[in-house]
Formats: sequence, structure tokens, C-alpha cells
Amino acid sequence: MMLRNWLLLCAAISVLHGQSFEAASIKLSTPKSERGSQGGAGSSRYSFHRGSLLDFLAIGFDVEYRQVSGKVDFDKVDFDLDATLPPGTTRQQLHAMIRNLLAERFHLKQHIETREFSGYELVVAKTGHKLLPEGTAPEHLEGFPT
Repeated sequence: MMLRNWLLLCAAISVLHGQSFEAASIKLSTPKSERGSQGGAGSSRYSFHRGSLLDFLAIGFDVEYRQVSGKVDFDKVDFDLDATLPPGTTRQQLHAMIRNLLAERFHLKQHIETREFSGYELVVAKTGHKLLPEGTAPEHLEGFPT
């Protein structure tokens, strides 16, 4: 049983590490490059122009920007990524391909951890809300968009 689990783990790791673009070019952006992405899962091409390492990390690990931290400033330099995807690439495979590309080209080493931080929560007061029904604006707000 333990050997079977070990073999499954090895197979899963080899599949994950095997996720790569058919061809990929990542280079410094030029001032002429327009920011944005095209293509992706279900397409044969993926392009992201004027993307910072922070953009690529957020896409590759499927996290929000505020969840990425490191010893360097990830959004100082912009890059252009143009890649050819294998047929039938899924969204999860695309994310794995971006992670592997970052590890290969930028020698990225990651560490995933859970952190607690303070925040605010918007709740209704004990006395209830003071919101008015739509279309019943006070006189001093007449004419403002709803």
C-alpha cells in the first residue's frame, strides 16, 4: 500500500514538472508594448505584454497581488511573454506552465505559507441599517446617479 502511494506521488510530481510550453519567449518589454494578455487555456497561443514578475506570480499561483511577498520588488521591470501551448491545455496546466517557466528562466524558488493579518469587516449595526430603498433619495441628493 505504501509503495503504491509512493508511486502515485512520484507520478504526480513528474506530471507537474512536465508541464511546459511548446515554445516560450520572455524578454524585457519595449516602450511600444501595450499592456495586456491574449489567448490562454483552450487556445494555441498565450501572450502577456508589459507584465511584471508580480503579474506572472499572481497568475501562476492563482493568488491576489497582496498575497505575494519577497525580498525583491517584483513590479519594477516589465516583461513580454509569448508562448505556444500544447493542444487541449487547461487553466490549471497553464498556471503550472507559468510557474515552471519562472523557475526555469528566473531561477525562482518559492515558499508557500499561511499568515494572519489584521483587517476590517463590514457588518450591519445592531440597530439595523440606514439605507434607503432605491429611488427614494433625500432632497439634497436629488440629481445624483443612483
